[in-house]
Amino acid sequence: MRYLFAITMVLVGVVWVDRALGQTQVVIRDSIRNRPHAKGLPPPYHVIWERVLLARERNFAAWTLGKPRPVRVSVDENPTENASAYRDTGEVLINRGLLNKPREGLDSILAAILGHELGHIDGVGGGIPRGGWRGRWARTRWGRLAISTIEEEAADVYGARLACQAGYDPGAIAAWWAKRQGAEGWWQRLQNLGASHPLAGYRSVQMEYEFRRCAAYQSIGAEKAPLKSLRVLDANW
Repeated sequence: MRYLFAITMVLVGVVWVDRALGQTQVVIRDSIRNRPHAKGLPPPYHVIWERVLLARERNFAAWTLGKPRPVRVSVDENPTENASAYRDTGEVLINRGLLNKPREGLDSILAAILGHELGHIDGVGGGIPRGGWRGRWARTRWGRLAISTIEEEAADVYGARLACQAGYDPGAIAAWWAKRQGAEGWWQRLQNLGASHPLAGYRSVQMEYEFRRCAAYQSIGAEKAPLKSLRVLDANW
């Protein structure tokens, strides 16, 4: 009886923490979204945005999907190196911390990050299952975390390929993720096991693969060839 009571208390605690974390994430996300932002990217970064958007439009034209939905980019005065996307409004937010980095390799890093956030708006990753036990599982917090991880992985690939198509070097984003992996302590890595994003080390390896793929396409002048599908984890370039 004592063990049953202890197990029940642990389960109640897990549910309470799960809900508290979910509510905290919503509050943080809404507070970021509702802050005033500088519209558009400042020169010379606006050129990167335009080139990535052009690569995106070429893909949509090849898929006969018409023009992709309009999107806008803004700068959030956050000093961290991060970005976010809001699919319902079609807005991409780039943190000031990214733009304050040294310029070496920054154009290529920024191109891949912009492409990554466009991936969220364009819905890469396959979407959320509907109906049946998969649909019920997908609506739980842990199901959403698993799906979010897949969507982040797909957005990484989409971003790297858009950057390559736009003439940038995905090797820079691979090196950026490798550097972030080196800065992570064991406690951060343990926390990341329950996060909605893949580990930095995994993302670095994945981007290194995309860098080699891009270099192979660029060597034969075929890097602007359209992607086969929005389901970038299923379809080869």
